[in-house]
Amino acid sequence: MSATVGNLMYRREQRRRQQALADGARLVSILAPPVVAERGGEVLWAQLAGLLRPWPQRLLHGQPHLGFEYACNSAGLAIRMWLPGTIPVTLVRRSVEAAWPGAHTTVANVEVPFPAGHLCTADTLRLARPEVLPLRTDHKTDPLRALLQAATGMGEAEHALVQVLVRPATGARLRRARRSARRLQAGQTAPRLSSIFRLISHAPQRTTVPHADPAHGAEVRQSVGKLTGPQWEVHLRYAVVLPATKAEDAPAAEGRLRGRAHAIASAFSLYAARNWLARRRLRSPYPILAERRFTGRGDLLSVPELAALAHLPADPDAPGLARAGARSVAPPPAIPQPEPGIKPLGRSDTGTRRAVGLAVPDARHHLHLMGATGSGKSTLIGDLVLDDVRAGRGAVVIDPKGDLVADLLHRLPASCADRLLIIDPDDSHTPPCLNVLDGADIDVVVDNITGIFRQIFTAFWGPRTNDVMRAACLTLLRHAQISHRLVTLADIPRLLGEPAYRLRVVPAIKHPVLKGFWTWYESMSEPSRAAVVGPVMNKLRAFLLRSFARQAIASGESTFHLSDVLDGGILLARLPKGALGEETTRLLGSFIVAKT
Repeated sequence: MSATVGNLMYRREQRRRQQALADGARLVSILAPPVVAERGGEVLWAQLAGLLRPWPQRLLHGQPHLGFEYACNSAGLAIRMWLPGTIPVTLVRRSVEAAWPGAHTTVANVEVPFPAGHLCTADTLRLARPEVLPLRTDHKTDPLRALLQAATGMGEAEHALVQVLVRPATGARLRRARRSARRLQAGQTAPRLSSIFRLISHAPQRTTVPHADPAHGAEVRQSVGKLTGPQWEVHLRYAVVLPATKAEDAPAAEGRLRGRAHAIASAFSLYAARNWLARRRLRSPYPILAERRFTGRGDLLSVPELAALAHLPADPDAPGLARAGARSVAPPPAIPQPEPGIKPLGRSDTGTRRAVGLAVPDARHHLHLMGATGSGKSTLIGDLVLDDVRAGRGAVVIDPKGDLVADLLHRLPASCADRLLIIDPDDSHTPPCLNVLDGADIDVVVDNITGIFRQIFTAFWGPRTNDVMRAACLTLLRHAQISHRLVTLADIPRLLGEPAYRLRVVPAIKHPVLKGFWTWYESMSEPSRAAVVGPVMNKLRAFLLRSFARQAIASGESTFHLSDVLDGGILLARLPKGALGEETTRLLGSFIVAKT
């Protein structure tokens, strides 16, 4: 009767402790970095060994455990850690990021690993020999390769789960292991009879002599090496789940279920050395796996053994594994936080989670944002622009897609309407005009224009074409200085193609080099002249034939000045490639950048 009561009280206490661990539990999903550190698993489990509670707390509340899981389904492979409510999440996340620099972690509420009511087979893997004998840890290739390959190709609603539950080994657990190691060293393969039992059974006193067998000596050395350093109690389980099928399809589903389970179990044969993992049937697997129960006594594993079982895949082409987009680094202490004069960039996701900013003088230099589509580049640029607008700083936005400008127009405050300029081909109003031939320094204007055309039309822009374009621009600008007349980019085709217009412009030019160019130009025949100016004319005509481009660049005097915009104005140039064409978009954007 007393034994039954004691057993009931023990079970009740175990349920209470399990419920205390489950309250507030979280799942930490881990995204592997592009390059995984080789010994990152050993670093993680050696650091987390400090979770050991003092013995009074272990006596009252038990030793907390955590779980490392590989979950495979049709969406791919997910690696996550289950943390009870008593373990600080920040501690574990920083430990993961320290073990694998560049790894990303996210926290979510606990969810069941797979739906109930499906076909399921589950086993637990236990050490087949005394736990003081080690598993294999010196793998030339990643041992997870076989496991991940066995779990690939999951169909709809199919799941595979490998669950490694661990908790730091206590002092009493370690003392028992060391006694086993001493018995092994003495040549005893089974526990010795106690003195009282020997006295009752009149068993003779056993005396053992250490074996001279080299294999036994190797086992002794390896057992001593295994018990050096932190130790973990481990429960290793796996499960395969398939959706319930019709009665006639049940045999095929059962066969597929067993085949998948055998493939996963066989992947753990790579760890066999002096010890190996043996399969045992796991009864009632769903509540045990869903609640992450640590029942009974686990197997004793060293840090290298546990790291070989639970780590991030090292293969860059691990099947189905989602990886972090780029390696993250903690912001240096000198990086400021947002405040007046500091533009906000966001919050760091590595190291100390804090806001980071960019000083306004630093923002005047080139800032290059790189990332995949949908990673947030346009969102960051929009936030930087809005901060400039709120602070009264000038802002110029050139958008070759159009979405960023449309988003800014919805977010800009109404108070900035008097300092806002919009260049948009979809706007029915006449666009603002920016005359690219307008400038105080003639040489700088000409260098900008010829450089833009040479960069955009590199494959079709030779030395002669560059010479013709430069001479035409210099001639028009010097004529404008002398005659005080307005010239635009649209006057270049007239200068090169109309003799009457050249007769009004060229004689007033006194520059000897320019006069020599036009003397050579007039001396050519009409076909030769057409061949020389053809590369310039076809590119300019293609640009100027678009009414929007001509109105925005070459319709007359500039209606705004970039110096006024930079002193507190806002210029939003929406230049979608789909509406203007790629070359026209690049020309317009380059002209605005050059004038800025």
